[in-house]
Amino acid sequence: MIRNLKLRKKLKDKLKKQEQWQFCMTKTARLKHRRITRKNEMCEPGRRDSSLLRVFLSLKFFCNYLKLCYSFFNIWKQQGMWGEIGMTGEQVEGIDELDLKILSFLQDDGRMTFKEIATRIGVAERTVRLRVSSLRETGVLSIVGVVSPMKVGLNTMAVVQIVAEQQKIQQCINELVELDEVRFVSLTTGEYQILLEVCVSSQEELGGFIEGKLSGITGILRMNSILELKIFKNKFNFIR
Repeated sequence: MIRNLKLRKKLKDKLKKQEQWQFCMTKTARLKHRRITRKNEMCEPGRRDSSLLRVFLSLKFFCNYLKLCYSFFNIWKQQGMWGEIGMTGEQVEGIDELDLKILSFLQDDGRMTFKEIATRIGVAERTVRLRVSSLRETGVLSIVGVVSPMKVGLNTMAVVQIVAEQQKIQQCINELVELDEVRFVSLTTGEYQILLEVCVSSQEELGGFIEGKLSGITGILRMNSILELKIFKNKFNFIR
């Protein structure tokens, strides 16, 4: 009796395992059949074209989104903040209306704070800070202390006109800009090619400078010095 029960149990377990195996095989076959069916459907001309169209539209939308983000980034970079579109105005030699307003305040008072400038113009303080930083990086603006020469003992100022050899004009200019006594150098038209302004403490020092340092520069043919007796205007207000 006990032996028959054991045999029945073994047979039952064996049948159960066979049923489970058949179920697994059937499920695997169904999944395989489903994959094959989907693959065949995707290979159909209509389905394939539709899928490619969806991919193309998705890529096109993504590209347009990137272009939009890039445009907003450029606006933010130029304005310094969101929401200030339309403040640029017409550009004058790469500088817009907002830059000119900032420069006009700083040329009158180089110590004016960004907050005060922003309040007077009507923009954010961050905008002014970014604009000033950009102007300084591009060489448009330099914030320095302007010293009065005569108040610090440089009582003699003169304009010196120079005639130089045509092939050595640039070499002369490079040497002149390195001299401490020279505060201004320019290339001009007319009889004299180079114009410079000299600041020294006395006329004796001016004579020694002309006869010594200037005469020693190679390429200078002739010089004409004009002594400045009194200065009536010496401003740096270029923005009117």
